[in-house]
Amino acid sequence: MAGLHGRAKERLQAKESVELLIPSTYMNESGRAVEKLLRYYTLEPQELIVVVDDMALEFGTMRLKLQGSSGGHNGLRSIEHCIGSQEYARLRLELESQALVILTMCLESSHKRSKKN
Repeated sequence: MAGLHGRAKERLQAKESVELLIPSTYMNESGRAVEKLLRYYTLEPQELIVVVDDMALEFGTMRLKLQGSSGGHNGLRSIEHCIGSQEYARLRLELESQALVILTMCLESSHKRSKKN
């Protein structure tokens, strides 16, 4: 998975594949990594889950939204700009660290399509 602007890890489970990407870009440019990941696996934004540290939340708190605005987060703003959509899930956590992790869950057929290219 060269050229994805980050460290990627693949985990296959039953008929679904879960890809984990930790961007190597600056957080405010993480959209470049997400755009490449979606293109590589021929995924739609709706198949994406972005996990982001939110220091405004109490430690250990999680908040999941299936779509919406960046809420002022520069990493999410970059993703929205690069993929041209706000229709992706974002999981906000308070981890006491600056972290942005991109998860994709794709059906086996999407995974196979990318491997043929």
